[in-house]
Amino acid sequence: MQSIETIIIFPTSDGNHFKSHVCQGICTECDGTYSIQFLKTKKWFDERRFRLSPGDQLSAPESNRDFTVTDVMFAAKRPKYVIVTAALSSKAPIIGASEMSGGLAS
Repeated sequence: MQSIETIIIFPTSDGNHFKSHVCQGICTECDGTYSIQFLKTKKWFDERRFRLSPGDQLSAPESNRDFTVTDVMFAAKRPKYVIVTAALSSKAPIIGASEMSGGLAS
């Protein structure tokens, strides 16, 4: 049985998209490579004027995993869901992914 997870797509440094987007997706793992099928279509991404590309950062907070996109494709049949191939990210935590605290010393 497949489980649906919340996937966060983080902003890119090249300006491809400027804010985080949240989508539902189905994440499956095979030999250390992850395939994530977003439950949003190509049209949904086009309407929001951003595209996924290799190197983009994703997070699945429910399973505490961070990913780096390696490939982007679209389902052959309708609905044309977006499917990405990703690798687990071994980078430092993504800025904005967790709460930050701090303040001025008294």
